[in-house]
Amino acid sequence: MPGNDPVAEWLHNLGVSFPFFIRHVDFSGAAGGPHMSLDDRAKSVLADILDPDPSGEISVYLVASSDELFKVALTLCLFRGMGVIYVYVITGDDLQTLPPPIQSPANCNIPCFWTRSRHHDLRLDQSQREQLARTLAADANRKVSPKLKKKNRLDKCHQQAIADKCYSTIRPPTTCANCDSTGRHAL
Repeated sequence: MPGNDPVAEWLHNLGVSFPFFIRHVDFSGAAGGPHMSLDDRAKSVLADILDPDPSGEISVYLVASSDELFKVALTLCLFRGMGVIYVYVITGDDLQTLPPPIQSPANCNIPCFWTRSRHHDLRLDQSQREQLARTLAADANRKVSPKLKKKNRLDKCHQQAIADKCYSTIRPPTTCANCDSTGRHAL
C-alpha cells in the first residue's frame, strides 16, 4: 500500500498501469459516486468529463509515470491560475473500440512545450462519447483524483520548473529556457 500519499493510493486503487491519459476536471465529484446507478454515473461522466470544447474535441494528456502526471498537473494549475486541480484517468483499454486519440500539440494553448507534447485530442461523435462514458462509469474503482495542489508533490515539480525558467511558471509568460519545439524539457 502506498502509505500516506493520497495520489499514490488513488493510483493504486484504480488498478491501472502507465501509460494512460488524464483529463482535467473541475471538481472531485465529476464522475458521480458509488451510490449512483450506472446510468446516472454515465450521465455524470458524459457531462462533467467528456464534455467537448467548442471545436468538438476532448483534450487529454498522455502520461507515462507518476512524475509526468504531476508535471502536467502543475502546468495546468499554473496556466489556469489555480492552486488545485483534479484529473480523471482514461486508459488505452477504455478507448479500444473508439477512434484513437490524435497527438495535437498545436491545438493546445498551454505555454509549456513539454506539456503540449503530451496533448492529444479525442474526436468522438455523440454516440462514441456515450459509449466511452458508459465504459468509464462501469468501473466502480474509477474516481477523480484527490486534489493535486502546489502544497503536495507539485511543490517539487514547481520548484524545478522555476529553476528551469519553465515557460508556464513565468507571469506573464515570456520564454522558456529549457523547452524547444519538439517538447524536450529538462524537468
